[in-house]
Amino acid sequence: MCLLQPAFLSSMILPMDNLESLLNNAQDMKHPVVMRPAVASSDPMASPLNSILQYVNKSKILFERSPHLLLCILSLIKALWNGNIQYMQILQILRSSENFWKNMSSPIKEMEDRCSSPAKSVDDDQISCLAYRCQCEAAIMEIIAHDIFLHKKGLHDELTEKQSTEPSNESKVTDGAKMTKVGTSHSYDILTSWCQSSTLVSCIMSYSSSGYPEEIIYRAK
Repeated sequence: MCLLQPAFLSSMILPMDNLESLLNNAQDMKHPVVMRPAVASSDPMASPLNSILQYVNKSKILFERSPHLLLCILSLIKALWNGNIQYMQILQILRSSENFWKNMSSPIKEMEDRCSSPAKSVDDDQISCLAYRCQCEAAIMEIIAHDIFLHKKGLHDELTEKQSTEPSNESKVTDGAKMTKVGTSHSYDILTSWCQSSTLVSCIMSYSSSGYPEEIIYRAK
């Protein structure tokens, strides 16, 4: 549904104020899309988007107690990022939410702690939970990868436009500095922190044999 019916999904997820803004912008399009909120509510905290953020804020708890539910939430978020420009307003709200990236990526650190603990015998239910946790970890990495790609693409497009309209060297330097500042996303900072710590190595080791030598782990990294 995320890929086939973006207008319908946006009308369900976006708060009323954001939906009205999206409708106003659509009036300038050649083929405007008429959207009405699927669920009318005067309380912005009751919006589905806010509910998604509440689940994200509890990612660490869900990762431990209900990884299947967390995987469903992450799959929806990943689908929104896959839709990129069709859901840009939703993505901007998620990005600007306080501690969104930190909370969403917290299961990665939790998985690192689990991998560092001694192995124990597990039953079928624990194996199933572990499988869901691994899928959650993969979904988080995909979301971060998509966000970094979108930032770089937007940075490239805007920089190209600036260079074509403002050819002076002084303008280029100023705009280049501005673009660097704007293009630095928190998702990129999260990935950088993983590379600078043991998190990335632990992720690689969690998907590989513990008997591999350090040289192979380094090459994989």
